[in-house]
Amino acid sequence: MVVACVRSSMNTLADRARVVGIVAALLLMAACGAPGSGAGAEPDSPVTGGGAGRGPKGRAQIVAPDPGGVVNPRAVSWTKAKVEDDTHVVVTYYGGVEECYGLDRVKVGYRSERISITLFEGIRPGAGACIELAMAKATRVELSEPVAGRKLVDGAKLR
Repeated sequence: MVVACVRSSMNTLADRARVVGIVAALLLMAACGAPGSGAGAEPDSPVTGGGAGRGPKGRAQIVAPDPGGVVNPRAVSWTKAKVEDDTHVVVTYYGGVEECYGLDRVKVGYRSERISITLFEGIRPGAGACIELAMAKATRVELSEPVAGRKLVDGAKLR
């Protein structure tokens, strides 16, 4: 009799596990949606919009430093520095969305063989919930010394 009770409760547990598994599978399939229901894009659907993380026409969003306009600024790496003329450089980097993150300041260090450029980005005060999306941004940096053939280096990587 004891053996029969144990077997009976094992079958009940196994049956419950099977039912839970079936229900979970059905819920997952229902969440994915049926073809043509608009719940998912077809593999060959065209992508519309300007491209995530880019400004108008796929270009980096131009930003200017806002000293003190953010909290907890931290050094962020940049991806490209383009010399416009001997005292101006456009630095491109990936940062957070402008509603939540802003460029605090740009620090420039001069040495005989290189110029280091460090960008500092922080969180805007009062920013609510912020999405974690990298946006291509660029800032124009005015140099107090001419480039004069020196190498431009990312100051965030020197830290």
